[in-house]
This record gives sequence, C-alpha cells and structure tokens, in this order.
Amino acid sequence: MSTGPSQAEIDLYGTVVARSVYANVTLTFMDVGIQLFMCLYGLSTFLETPKSLRKGRVPFVAISFIIWATSSFTAILDSYVNFQTLFDAGPTGSDYVVQWRRYNANSNWFQYAISTSLLVYIAIGDCLMLYRCFVLWRDRLWVMVLPVLTFLASVALGILNVYPWSRFISRVPTSAWTLVSVAMNIMVTVLIVVRLTRARRDIERAMPGNDTRVYSGIIAIVIESATPVTVFGILFSLMVLLMYRWETLYHQVTVAYAFETVFAMLYYSFCALSPQMIIFRVTTGRSWTTTYDREKAAAAFSRPLEFRHTTTDHTGLYLHGEQTSGPNEGQLEV
Repeated sequence: MSTGPSQAEIDLYGTVVARSVYANVTLTFMDVGIQLFMCLYGLSTFLETPKSLRKGRVPFVAISFIIWATSSFTAILDSYVNFQTLFDAGPTGSDYVVQWRRYNANSNWFQYAISTSLLVYIAIGDCLMLYRCFVLWRDRLWVMVLPVLTFLASVALGILNVYPWSRFISRVPTSAWTLVSVAMNIMVTVLIVVRLTRARRDIERAMPGNDTRVYSGIIAIVIESATPVTVFGILFSLMVLLMYRWETLYHQVTVAYAFETVFAMLYYSFCALSPQMIIFRVTTGRSWTTTYDREKAAAAFSRPLEFRHTTTDHTGLYLHGEQTSGPNEGQLEV
C-alpha cells in the first residue's frame, strides 16, 4: 500500500525541478541569441543585395523576425516566472515546489501568454513547411490535403493547450499537439524529398552530363531542418505522457522531469531554429552543401534559391541564376 512521498523525496524533486528550469531558461536565451544573429545577418545580406534580386525575399525576412520576436517573448516570460519562483521560495526543495506550482498554474496571465506565443511561432514554422511543399506539388494539389488537415488539427490542439486545464490533465493535449505537429513535419519532409529525388533522377536520365548536386543540397537542407524537430518532439511527447502516468511516483517523476525539461527545451528551440535555418539559407543565398563548387558559391552569394514550375513530370530548379533544365518560366523563391 502506497504511503505517499516522504519529505526527502519532495525536497529532491523540488531541487531537480529548480535546476532543470534554470538550465532550460539559460539555454533558451542562447537559442534566442542564435536566432537574432541569423535575423540580422540575413537582413544585412538582403540590404546589400541589388534591388533586382530582392524580389520574393521580403516575406522571408519578415517571417524570420516574427519567429524571433515570439520566441524571445516566450523566453522573457519564462525567465520572469523562474525568477519569481526562486525569489519567493524558501530554502528547501518542497518550498520551491509550492511556489513553482503557484506560478505555473494555467490561470496566470503569463501562462496564457507563453502558451499563445509558442502556438504562434510553431504554427508559422509549420506554415513555412507547407508552403515549401506547395511550391513543389502545386501541379498536384490533392497531395497537400492530408498535410493541410494535419496542420489544422495541430493548430486546434495548440489552441486547446492554451485552455486552462488542470496541471496534469493539460499534459494530454500538450503531447497530442506535439505529436500531430511532428507528424505533419514528417509528411511534408517526405513529400519534398520524394519530389526533389524524382526531379534529380529525371534530369540525370535526360541530360547525363548535367550537374545535379544542387538537388542533393536541397534534400540535405530539408532533412537537416526536419530531423531535430521530429526526434526531440517524439521524445518530449513520451516524457510528457510518462509524467502523467507517474503523477504520484516521486522517484520516477523526478528523473522523468529532468529529461522532459531537456527535450522540451530542444523541441521548442528547434521549432524556431529549423525555419530560421531555411530562411537564413534563402536570404544569404547559401543553399547548397559543402561539396558544391566554392567558386560558384562565392560568385553568387547574394542570389536566392528558386524553383521553376512547368507542366512536366519533374520540377526544374534554378540556383543562383543558373538554369538546370527546361525553358525559363515562372520562378518562385523557396
């Protein structure tokens, strides 16, 4: 028969929570700093680019700063909550637990604000993924139906996550929201990779001597940006569910909370960093892998990555103003 946690277990739990939250806030500000560098560097490159080559980049620069602003707002509020909790708590871990639960109650306005800002920048990142997929599959829009429905479900669960549920019940919509968002990222990534792989194969068959390494570079970018969100999102969701399952088991909860905090920080950070990496490569023109010709790269540093849309079965690609296949038709920057 369970007798409940001892005072020593509660103190240990409170100490672990305090250290985990403090580390989370500190590393989150590092993430915000990286984003700020990417935003400012991308803006600097954009302003140095001739006006004739700026077309289509303004929305990307604006989105980059919006993602940075919302994630910075979240980090500032998290820092405020952490400071107030530590300031009001007593010397023991159990004192910290009392204050931590008080400040993290969903009825507090700053918890509403934190949840809302998280929803905003995650939704923006998901929209960017959908847009990239739409660019490649616009000739077959039926392919976009499932990703769009998954995105709408993700937004709905994100809104549900803002609703003032009790502290432990709220873990269920949080986990569901994360998993649905991860599922959408996986679907969109697979669709983009499949389309680009087919295009590269078709080009190699039609023109064996043509350099198709640009496709390998784009595929690498897509996979690199989606993998961290997918991996850390799944791990974070599992930890959230374990915390809900082990609600009254303080020894297990203590260990699980430390891992949950780490995975939460990594997941939410990469929800902002992954779209920032894509935008950074677009605004600076660095949209190739390290194996790409450095002389060509240096010569076209400020030129955007663009996809060409035709009625053929593959998608032609423009990189730095060089056409890889087909006639010069409508271009759309990605």
